[in-house]
Amino acid sequence: MKSLHRAAIRYSAWKAEHDPQFRPWRHPSQQSGLLPMVDMADILSEPDYARNTIDETNVDEAAARRECAHEDADGDF
Repeated sequence: MKSLHRAAIRYSAWKAEHDPQFRPWRHPSQQSGLLPMVDMADILSEPDYARNTIDETNVDEAAARRECAHEDADGDF
């Protein structure tokens, strides 16, 4: 978190030296060539996965939190 904070503090000075006019998040016309165009034929009209609802009524919340903490410690994302 500290490194992210340091980067945010130094961003203005860095951006002033590195193409300050390039802001594709504000000017969509600058995005051309950065990303491939979306082929509308690739877009599905319905999801390709089952929309089953998972019943979590019997889940022990404390055990689930421990499991998540264990997975985070292992770095398995």
